[in-house]
Amino acid sequence: MVWLVLILMMAWNLYRRKFWWAAIHGLMVFGLSLFGSTPLPGWLLAGLEKPYVNACWADAREADAIIVLGGYLTDGQKKEPAGFDVSQHFDRLLAGIEIVRRSKAKCLVLGGGSIPQEGKFVSEYDLIKPWLDQAGLGDTAIKHLGICANTNEEARRVKVLMNNNNWETVCLVTSAWHMRRARGAFESAGVQVIPVACDFTGFYRAPDSGLLEHFTLLPQSGRLNMMRIYLHEQVGWLYYRSRGWIKPGK
Repeated sequence: MVWLVLILMMAWNLYRRKFWWAAIHGLMVFGLSLFGSTPLPGWLLAGLEKPYVNACWADAREADAIIVLGGYLTDGQKKEPAGFDVSQHFDRLLAGIEIVRRSKAKCLVLGGGSIPQEGKFVSEYDLIKPWLDQAGLGDTAIKHLGICANTNEEARRVKVLMNNNNWETVCLVTSAWHMRRARGAFESAGVQVIPVACDFTGFYRAPDSGLLEHFTLLPQSGRLNMMRIYLHEQVGWLYYRSRGWIKPGK
């Protein structure tokens, strides 16, 4: 709707010979089309994910613990029979559980995501714990990081856990597009990780697919969301570097 309105406003300003305003609206139409109708956002996001596409889960078998970063739940839990509502990043938790089932790791550590509830924040762990108790994880110990403000805080709390439990190796599970920044923060905090990415979101061209198959006439909200994620990660990387949370060379 915004795209169509902008086109109409551009046409109306051209008709009234207000070329400056027509150019402004034309640039907005171009921007929405570029990021909403072309595969550019998906390709940019795939560039962040590509180093982790072929990460082997077998490497996680010897890890002392599996770290799953937060962000896999959203609000609306009161309406759900399970008592929680999953976000588009729930793959993080599913991947962590699957690695625990396949590996020798005896500890699953859940990240510090939180959900607003009745004027306060509740940790994702508190909401998901009843479901995890029925997930068939056997004697796997489940720990959580409490509520954390960001990935850097999660990394520093994991470092404390490593020191307290004499862990040598941990497996880091998060969305593929977030892995670069998360890994940088963890290793800068002194935590060496085995990265296992999931929640792949970018566009990957199949060998037999045509280029035009990835273009659409109308802008798609999903592609605009990909662009939002990409910009969030790039700005987040620069912010972490400026704060010293990711050291040079990481």
